[in-house]
Amino acid sequence: MKAIASRNKGTMVWFYGMKLHAITDLKGNLLGIKLTTGRTPDREILKKFLKDFYDSIVIVDAGYCSKKFEKLASENNNILKTCKRNNMKSLASKLDIKHLNLRNRIEVVFSVLKERLNLITSLPRSVNGYLAYYIHVIFGYTVSKFNS
Repeated sequence: MKAIASRNKGTMVWFYGMKLHAITDLKGNLLGIKLTTGRTPDREILKKFLKDFYDSIVIVDAGYCSKKFEKLASENNNILKTCKRNNMKSLASKLDIKHLNLRNRIEVVFSVLKERLNLITSLPRSVNGYLAYYIHVIFGYTVSKFNS
């Protein structure tokens, strides 16, 4: 994986590998995924997702809170919802709180991918094997959503 993986510092720890970015609907169905190196800024991926989706409410981490992203979201008639930071003076409405409580659904998707379907593995010995394994796990998740 030396050819495509990279080392980078996340919010908590250093890691080496790839990052999986995903966007889901309310039911946990995958609508879009992107696999990037560890050094690819998460904000760049959000820009790409916002350009690909129309007429949607997009709920993201507080790290994406900016007028620039709100403007980018509105170009495709999207609404960007983020948690309020401690230094922000505005209050969240009941609807905002209801939307933001949906944020944990993506965490559930990643939990299923990692814990139940063993997305994190050291078994593949080549780039093709690694990517094929990722495709296999994501396909398995998608198919299992149709059966439930």
